[in-house]
Amino acid sequence: MSHTTTRPGMIYGIAAFASWGLLPLYWIQLSTIPSLEIIAHRVVWSLLFLTLVVWKKGALQEVLAALRSPRRVILLALSGFLIALNWLVYVWGVHHGHLVEASLGYFLSPIITIALGAFILKEPLSGRRKVAVAIASLGVLFKALDAGVFPWVGVTLAVSISLYGFIRKRIPISSLAGLTVETLLLSPLALGHLYFLSIHDRSHLFSMGTSTTILLVLTGVCTSLPLLWFVRASQLLPLSVLGIVQYLSPSLQLLVSLFVFMNPLTFNGLLSFCCIWSAIALYLTGKREIRL
Repeated sequence: MSHTTTRPGMIYGIAAFASWGLLPLYWIQLSTIPSLEIIAHRVVWSLLFLTLVVWKKGALQEVLAALRSPRRVILLALSGFLIALNWLVYVWGVHHGHLVEASLGYFLSPIITIALGAFILKEPLSGRRKVAVAIASLGVLFKALDAGVFPWVGVTLAVSISLYGFIRKRIPISSLAGLTVETLLLSPLALGHLYFLSIHDRSHLFSMGTSTTILLVLTGVCTSLPLLWFVRASQLLPLSVLGIVQYLSPSLQLLVSLFVFMNPLTFNGLLSFCCIWSAIALYLTGKREIRL
């Protein structure tokens, strides 16, 4: 891995995952608004923000070229669905007190990313790292025992973001153009939902004060910038390296959950995290030093 791709890739990755780790502090300010409405606003305002960026960067031709390619449209529609699902489950989890489980999901996602890189892209995976994946799976089992049900919030977040990064890595398109096309493909559904809310007097855009309106509008920037950074990082870094950088996000989420939102961490929950952290330590001890 060359110096010229590693350093900017790491910078983009750290910026993306630090932003995601602190976003619960933003979403909790909108806790009185239904999660689906927030996601619709994220899509619409992201499209506006991205359109301005595309115009400023002169990337319109790349966007149009992608729209003329059926294969790219299908893949970007799939990746767009995955990221929208991730947004919806995450915001719902924050609003309903599942931030600890959400952080577990993002601790798991690097392991899934690493597994995808190993078994599909044939990136090297030693026996030690295979054991790390198995221990992480055991952590999911402990979490299921702790909750009494399958931890669907954490697993859905882990699988959706990992598959999103995997698919975007396979599409020959810039992060800006790709995210713009994804958002454009999602926008009819988002606009339709917001229109439905408006005609039934259920929209919160202008009914809850200026501060809420501003927060909803700024969801476009809060959504687009970290995703642009993440996709750029996924294009510059091997999945195995990207998986390591991802640990920053759930670490910050867990700290926010425990010390800001004061969510409890049960014994079985702690045991689950211990399995995940052990898997991380096992993987990292088998990883060669990454030169920046």
